[in-house]
Amino acid sequence: MTTLLNDDETYEKIDRDPFESLQTRTKLLLKEVNEECDRNLSVFQLSLSDTSLARAYGLPKIHKKDVPLRPIISLVGSPTYVLAKIFYEEPSPVVKPPASHVDNSFDFKSKIANISIPTDYVLVSLDVVSLFTNVPLNLVLESLDRRYSDLSKSRLSFDKIREVMTFLFNNTYFKFNNVFYRQTYGIPMGSCISSLAVNLVMEDLEKHFLSVLKQHGCTPLFYYRYVDDTILCINKKDIELTVNVFNSYNEKLKFTHEVEQDKKLNFLDMSLINDNGRLLLDWYQKPSNTTRLLSYHSRHSTQQKINIIYNLVDRATKLSDQQFHAKNIEKVRNLLRDNDYPSAFVNRHVFKRMWTLKHFKPDSHTIGPNPTCKAILKLPHIDHFYDKCANMLRKYNIKVIPTKSESLTSLITLGKDKIDKLEKTGVVYHLKCMNCAKSYVGQTKRKLKIPVYWKI
Repeated sequence: MTTLLNDDETYEKIDRDPFESLQTRTKLLLKEVNEECDRNLSVFQLSLSDTSLARAYGLPKIHKKDVPLRPIISLVGSPTYVLAKIFYEEPSPVVKPPASHVDNSFDFKSKIANISIPTDYVLVSLDVVSLFTNVPLNLVLESLDRRYSDLSKSRLSFDKIREVMTFLFNNTYFKFNNVFYRQTYGIPMGSCISSLAVNLVMEDLEKHFLSVLKQHGCTPLFYYRYVDDTILCINKKDIELTVNVFNSYNEKLKFTHEVEQDKKLNFLDMSLINDNGRLLLDWYQKPSNTTRLLSYHSRHSTQQKINIIYNLVDRATKLSDQQFHAKNIEKVRNLLRDNDYPSAFVNRHVFKRMWTLKHFKPDSHTIGPNPTCKAILKLPHIDHFYDKCANMLRKYNIKVIPTKSESLTSLITLGKDKIDKLEKTGVVYHLKCMNCAKSYVGQTKRKLKIPVYWKI
C-alpha cells in the first residue's frame, strides 16, 4: 500500500493535518448547496462537527495475478462525504445512462438475446487499467459541459455543479500509517461521485470511439459496458484500430484487450460462445473462485442457507442456455456438497427452485415481493427463539429477517489506521473526578476531545 501511495503523479504527502482547513471550506460550500437544493439540513449537519479525516486501505484483487492491491479511500464520515452524497443525488436523475450501459449479467443477457454473428466478426473485451485513479478532472468537466442542457434541469445550478465537482476532485485528503496525503490525480474509489464521474467520461469515450470507427466504415455488431469492463463484436480486421482508438483518447487511460479464443470469450460471469454464428451463453466462474460458501454448519438461519441454493440455481440456469443447464446444476450440487450441505437438503431445494422458475417469467431474475406481506421485522438469530417467533408472526403475514449479533468485520480488519480515542465521533464516554468519587457519563456526536476539553 505504501508503494502505491508513493506514486508522485497520483498522491502527495502533506506536512500537517489538513482536517480543520478542509472542514471549514467544506462547510461554506455545503451551506450554499443546501440553500440551492432546499435540502433543509439541520444546523448540526451543516457544522460537520461529527466528521474526521478519511482513511485509506488496500483491497486485494484476488482474481488477478500476484493479488495486487486496489487503493480505497474511505470517505464515509469525512468532511466532504455529505457534500458528495448530495451532489451525487441531485444531478444523477437528469443524466440518462447510455444505450451501452448494462446493470448486471441478467440485463446483459437480455440485450444480446437472438444475436447472430457474421463470419468475419469476433468477440473482443476491453478493460481499463486502474480507471478511477486515472480519470482526470479536465475530462470530467468537459463531460459536464457537453450535458449542459440535461444538467440545467437539476435543482443545483450548472455553475455550482462544476464548482462542487472541482472541489471534490481537488480535496481528497486522507491518512495512512499516520501520514497525511492528498490525491492529486483521478478520483478515489470510496467517493459517492466516483461512479458518476467515471460513467460520464466512459460514455464520451464510447461516442468518440464509435464516431472514429464510422469514419473508417466500421460498425460494431454490438457494444456494451459494465463500469470499466467493455465487450463488443467487430470485424477481425478492426481489432487493432479499436485498441488504438481507445488508448489514444487520453494518455492516462490505458486499455487491455482480449480476443475470443476457440470461439469463446468470458465477460462478467458468463461465457459467450460463437457456435457457427449463433451466440450461446454459459455460466462462468473465474479460476480464482474459492468455491467457499456459507457452511451448512454455521449458526445462520435455515432460510439463509436455502437462499444460497436459490441464488446459485438462478445464476446457473438464467445465465446459460438450456443445453448447459444439466452441467451447471451438477456444478451447483458439487459446490454445496463441498460446503457440507446434505445431499437430501440440496436436492430438495434445487428441485423446488427449478419448479418455481419454470412457472414464472423466464426473463425475470427475481420472483418479487409477497403482496400479502404486511410488515418486515428483523430479529436476532438465536436458536429456537427465532424459529418460534418466525412461525408465530408468519400467521399474521409478517416477514421475519434473521440478523447476527456478530459479523466477519469483528474478525477481519481492512487495514485502516486506528483512530485515536479523542478523535473518535459518536461515542459514549465516562469521566471520573480526580478529587472525589463522582463521575460523569455523556454522549456526543462530535469528536470526543471537544466535550472532554470543556468538561475538564
